[in-house]
Amino acid sequence: MNLSLSTLAVLVLYLAAVTFFGAYLGRRRKSVDDYFLADRSVPWWAIAACVVATETSVLTFTSVPGFSFGSDWSFLQLALGYVLGRILIAIVLVPAYFRGKVFTSYELLRQRFGRSVASVAAGVFLFYRTLADGIRLHAAALVVAIAIGVPEIYCILVLAAAMILYTEEGGAKATIWTDVVQMFVYLAGALVVLEALVRILPAGAGAQAFASASAEGKLRVLVPSLDPAITGWLSFEGTDDLTRLTQYDDTLRADARRFELMTLPYQDFAGLNASLELLLSLGIERIRDHIRTLHQPVIAWAERSGARIVSPRGASGSGILCVAPEGVQEAHRRLKGARIVCSLREGAIRLSPHCYNTVAEMERVAYTLAAD
Repeated sequence: MNLSLSTLAVLVLYLAAVTFFGAYLGRRRKSVDDYFLADRSVPWWAIAACVVATETSVLTFTSVPGFSFGSDWSFLQLALGYVLGRILIAIVLVPAYFRGKVFTSYELLRQRFGRSVASVAAGVFLFYRTLADGIRLHAAALVVAIAIGVPEIYCILVLAAAMILYTEEGGAKATIWTDVVQMFVYLAGALVVLEALVRILPAGAGAQAFASASAEGKLRVLVPSLDPAITGWLSFEGTDDLTRLTQYDDTLRADARRFELMTLPYQDFAGLNASLELLLSLGIERIRDHIRTLHQPVIAWAERSGARIVSPRGASGSGILCVAPEGVQEAHRRLKGARIVCSLREGAIRLSPHCYNTVAEMERVAYTLAAD
C-alpha cells in the first residue's frame, strides 16, 4: 500500500460521505419534476459550480499540466470558448427550455422536430457519453489503484457503485450538490498543492520560472492563428494552378482552406499523362485501325447468326461494340462464365476492346457467343 492508514481513512470516509450525502438529498423526492429538475429550487451559483465540476475530471488534472508543460497555456482558449458558448445557450436555448415545461432537452427536440430526431440525438449522446465517462471513470480508478496498491477493477466497481447509488437515489438535486462539494474540494486541494510548491521552491525560483516560461512562449493563452495538424494538397498557396503541380508555394493559406484535408490525385494525373504519351507514340490512326480489326470477328458472327449490331458503325462508330443476339441474357452469362469482360446494357451486350487486345481474343469472344 502506497498510502498511510490515515490518508486511506480520509479517502474512504470522503467517498462514503459523498455517497450518503447524495442519497440523503433524495429522501424527500416526490415527483418526476423533483427528480429531473430538482423542483426548480437550486440556486444559480450551485448550477454554475455543477457545470464547472462536471466538465472538470481527473483527466483535467493529469493531462492538462503535461500538455501545458509540452506546449503552452493555449488549452485555456477552449475554456474561454466555453464561456462564450454558455452565454449563447443562456440567452437562446435556456428560455425556450423552461417555457416548454420539459424535463430533458430531448423532450424539447421531440416537441419541435419529432420523435425520430429526439431518439437519434439521445442515442448519440448516450453512446459518446458512455465512452467519455468510461474513460474518466477508468482514469480516476487508475489513480486510486496506484495510490492504494490494489487492482484497478476493484476501484472501478467501488467508484461506479457509489456514483450510481447517489445519482439514482438523489436525482438532479444530489448530482448538483455533490458536484458543488467536490468542486470546492478539488479547488482547495489545488491551492494546497500550489502553496506547498511555493514553500518547497527556493526564494525567487517561482518568479524565475515564470520569466523563463514567458521567454519560451509557454504562457501564451490566445493563439493568433491556427496551424493544421494534418495538411492536404489544397492547404497550401498556389495549388489552384494545375500547370505546376510540383512547383507550388509551401506557405499555408491564410483562410480556412488550410484545414482542407483533400489532396489532389497527383498519381492519377501522372498515370493519365503516361497513358496519353503511350497513345500518341502508338499513333491514333493505327489504334483506330487496330480496334476496327478487333471488331471483325464479332461482326462476322453477328452477320451469320442474325444478331443485331446496336452501336453505330462507319465514320460515326467508336471503339465500343454492342450486339443484341437472341437470348441475350444467356449469351451474357456465357461470356461472363468464360471470364470475358463485358456488360449488359439496354438489352445488348457491350464490348469495349482496347489497343492492347488481340484478334485471337476477339475470336474467342465470337466463339463463346456462337456456342449453344
